[in-house]
Amino acid sequence: MPHLSACRAPVGLGDLSGMVAMEIAAGLTMDQLKALLPDIPRWVEARDLVLSGEGEVFGLETAGPLSLVLRNPDDDVTFVIGRPDPSAVLAAVGTGDLIAGVEARNWLADLLPERTCEVAPVFTMARPNLPPPTPEVRIVSLAEITRSVDDAELLEELEAASEFTEIAASFEDGRPVSFCYAGSETETLWDVGIDTLEAYQRRGHAARVAGFMIRRMKAEGLDVVWTALESNLASVKLAGALGFHEVDRIVIFQRPD
Repeated sequence: MPHLSACRAPVGLGDLSGMVAMEIAAGLTMDQLKALLPDIPRWVEARDLVLSGEGEVFGLETAGPLSLVLRNPDDDVTFVIGRPDPSAVLAAVGTGDLIAGVEARNWLADLLPERTCEVAPVFTMARPNLPPPTPEVRIVSLAEITRSVDDAELLEELEAASEFTEIAASFEDGRPVSFCYAGSETETLWDVGIDTLEAYQRRGHAARVAGFMIRRMKAEGLDVVWTALESNLASVKLAGALGFHEVDRIVIFQRPD
């Protein structure tokens, strides 16, 4: 059974009650952590990281409500779950985004004054209003993407996504111009990742490719989660148009550019 990585002050799971461990011991199995972290929309990305076995865990507290800090060593994104000791947050946080429940906004803002904070609503599907299927949307190969996408940042994102998930694309004049994939996936949920080439925006491509992927993942038994920065009005509007409704809110702390 895979284990979480451990860095300092390792202790066994039985020694954690009533104290803060700067890092979970290597003896904590994936099944034990999976049992602690709920499979709910706000934590779809965090739980996906737990399921991968790649997460680094700091400051686990189990005596009361679950509290811990979870870091993805690949992209340096940090998740703050519950209210762990501030020293655990400071030990874990790197240069990437820090994500937490909206209720943690004030104390994290005091702890990390150099970072900007933005609210991100979390949506799930309420009454689906998806565009009808069309042959202009299908699963696309990485070779097709590479030939068509000249945006280096987007291409890097899609290349990384192609290593762990299928990518759907909406086509125009034979060219894939809008892309949708599962950014994160748990036992019951998946999180939408969606991008449209700038020249092809506001033509309905995002709605069509999202509808395709939502149907495809639903057939596999997975419900969709849509998370967007509050300032991303286009994404929030599209979610509403497709039949999503807000069920939660998270906050994202970023270093200034």
